[in-house]
Amino acid sequence: AGNAALAGGRNEAALAAFDLAQADAGSVGDASLAGSVHADRARALVALDRADDAAEALALARQGAPQDPSVWLLSATLSRRQGQLEEALGQIRTAAALAPDDPAIGLEAGLIAALSGQDEAAQTSWQAVVAGAPNSPEAAAARDYLAQLGAPTEVGR
Repeated sequence: AGNAALAGGRNEAALAAFDLAQADAGSVGDASLAGSVHADRARALVALDRADDAAEALALARQGAPQDPSVWLLSATLSRRQGQLEEALGQIRTAAALAPDDPAIGLEAGLIAALSGQDEAAQTSWQAVVAGAPNSPEAAAARDYLAQLGAPTEVGR
């Protein structure tokens, strides 16, 4: 229900549904499930422009689901948006270690690197996204970012 409400732009309803799910997850003692629900709550909190609350929810999500690369990706994205680039860099490294071929993680890694002044690392990340998932939306975005750097959009070109 929370994800459906979030997809429909009903962010307050989504948060309320995720809060109920959080209570249920806590009552069964499933840390992984609780971590997943914390991540969902964080997405709703971001949609409600409550970034600090979302960061707290993501910290709990990382504790409950430390092997979930999407939790680390969401954390890195929020940290980047909040200007916490060192924190974002550590989080995206963890996400990449857990899911090295995920194009969304590669795209975010490139953004964090570029904002940190590491253009070569950004270029490498974005070229890997293009090479690994050439028809994905992430590859299209990576090509745009590479063009902004004046870098080749394909490895070896």
